[in-house]
Amino acid sequence: MPESNFVSEADFEKLLNSLPIQYDNAKLTLQDWKMFFKVMYGCALRVKETTRLKPEDFDLEHKILTLNETKTGWKKTKEGKVRKAQRTTILPQDAIELKAYLASKLSNQLIWPITRQTVWHKFKAMCINSGLSYFWQKDDRAFKQGWPYLLRSSRAKIMVREHADFSLIQLKMRHKGQSVTFRYTELDIHALLAWEAEHYPLITA
Repeated sequence: MPESNFVSEADFEKLLNSLPIQYDNAKLTLQDWKMFFKVMYGCALRVKETTRLKPEDFDLEHKILTLNETKTGWKKTKEGKVRKAQRTTILPQDAIELKAYLASKLSNQLIWPITRQTVWHKFKAMCINSGLSYFWQKDDRAFKQGWPYLLRSSRAKIMVREHADFSLIQLKMRHKGQSVTFRYTELDIHALLAWEAEHYPLITA
């Protein structure tokens, strides 16, 4: 039985290989879309955070990514909305492909100037084309599982299954409170089955 709320690294490769090859209204190429989803999945980013990235935000030498527009990086004051802290995260270990890709992008310009709705539709098309139909629902009004945010939450679950410390998961997800991270790392029946199979294998004759 597949896991409808978890995108494994193998599933992610299937999704990437199922990207529609035609141009869309955003005029992004197939390579553009692949890099967009690779950065989003590898860095556990929100959709808006990814769409607001510029080449200058990538420190490839130190593998650091700066998020200038993020949900938890601001606070409201009497003077208005001001930055509370510089938000950073770690880039995927293999940055060679990313370096070559960014070399062709204009400085101080958005790399992926697209809307969240465009990303949602592209992700749904990937799910349909890949045959991973359990990542989407036919009723758009109940569009719950088939959305790009699933990539972010899956990164937290991967860290759980690799026995990462909870504080590191919270840091990776950039959550202000532990309660939110707990929701992201909530294990399901599939994780329990895997653990039982490893520690208590069935005894056969």
